Amino acid sequence: MVRRNIVLIDDDLRILTGLERFLRSHLENVEVSFFTSPFDALCGLQLDQERIHLVISDFEMPGKNGIVLYEEAKELLEKMPPWIIYSGASGKAFYSAIHERNLTLVAKPEYGERLLSAVIQKLAKRV
Repeated sequence: MVRRNIVLIDDDLRILTGLERFLRSHLENVEVSFFTSPFDALCGLQLDQERIHLVISDFEMPGKNGIVLYEEAKELLEKMPPWIIYSGASGKAFYSAIHERNLTLVAKPEYGERLLSAVIQKLAKRV
């Protein structure tokens, strides 16, 4: 079975470790790595883009929000992985930005069926 690589991006280490535990306990053949800085994440994504099957990114981070990070990654990466925005943000402009980019939004903090379903769906599309 193919090992799937998931990258988590959030400035809160507690969220990252919780998400990592959740994903590892519910999915087989998964490798999870994470970044606490959107700037480091962009470099990591660029260096390892061929191995990445899915990105789960926080929206609200210091210096760069998840949508800006997505747009910058899209410019740099030849093969863009599926992307889930994990956020507690709301508002018409926020939802419009998510919809325009065809991103999946999962409410924060939600370690449950909604997140797991979104992850499974995105991984199934990435061969």
